[in-house]
Amino acid sequence: MEVRIALMDWLRRFMMGRYGMDPLSGALFVLYLILWIVERIFGLWWMAFLTGLIILLILYRTLSRNLERRRRENQAFLRFWSPIAAWWRNRDIRLQGWRQKRDLLRSRRAEEKRYRYFQCGHCGQKLRVPKGKGKVKVRCPSCGNEFLGKT
Repeated sequence: MEVRIALMDWLRRFMMGRYGMDPLSGALFVLYLILWIVERIFGLWWMAFLTGLIILLILYRTLSRNLERRRRENQAFLRFWSPIAAWWRNRDIRLQGWRQKRDLLRSRRAEEKRYRYFQCGHCGQKLRVPKGKGKVKVRCPSCGNEFLGKT
């Protein structure tokens, strides 16, 4: 137990004044994992070199004492990454909007099959009459104008 506490104290003192992990380091780690899996699946020897460089970059950034430089790098990354992340987070809202538009178009098409539309010659009001009624006398509810229409 005491050894563990001593190790934790040593680690705390060692990391004091160092930059540590940030979103850029996390993104680099995800990139490392993806490339490592691709390397293992396809046996690409040169990717081992690339994944090693990425791990070294992560360690360098994490253990760096140049805090201002690391913050600027992270801010540049976040300026690039934030719009992408926001777009991804809002995908449900976009899909919901597309579904609403699709459903609206479907209901309009179904309505067009059931109704015939006329326009009042007097006031321009659009009027809807059920199809299949033959010749009907259409009366505009707005202005009271009457005219004959074929459904």
